[in-house]
Amino acid sequence: MLVTSNTSPFPYLYIENLYTDKELELIFNELDYFQSNENVFLSDSLEATDTQGNSLAIKKSLFLDHIFRNRDYSNILKINSKKIFKPGFICRRPDNYFFKNFAPTKDYTLISYYENGGKYNSHCDESVATLCVWLWKEPKKFQMGNFYFPEFDLKFEVQNNHAIVFPGSILHAVDEVTMSFDNAEAGYGRYSICNFMNFNLS
Repeated sequence: MLVTSNTSPFPYLYIENLYTDKELELIFNELDYFQSNENVFLSDSLEATDTQGNSLAIKKSLFLDHIFRNRDYSNILKINSKKIFKPGFICRRPDNYFFKNFAPTKDYTLISYYENGGKYNSHCDESVATLCVWLWKEPKKFQMGNFYFPEFDLKFEVQNNHAIVFPGSILHAVDEVTMSFDNAEAGYGRYSICNFMNFNLS
């Protein structure tokens, strides 16, 4: 795992190879379960909307915290709790002024799955900081689905098992995914795991 700290044009952390091979195996076991259960992995009305109340996203999603009250029952929640909140990784990171005193006390985890035509128009989050991890089954069978910050004309070509952490108030978006129907049915689309983290104000 490699973390690069950036302060321009805004503070963010870029993470390469966030999860180990064993962690990825456990995570995809859980994602495959959600894919096989249509009553669980559905669009969620709590995501960002425009001024008329229309969803800004075309994707499948679920908030894991709505399903698991005990995080030990979820591979994803359990792995992220141990990895992401370790001091010096994101929290209390000395080389980035935004994260230097960052100590979240509450977070929510959103799983998203993008198939052909899936996208997320420009929006901001109700979080102090957001972490987005990009995942897919290899070999990659979709195109596009890149992550960008429109106000800064900054785009990241998504890489498998890479992530970015940034202030949630900054506008961000996902461009449209293209893929064949057969590959989408097999779960070969673009996944993301997003953690929305809030400040410790005490």
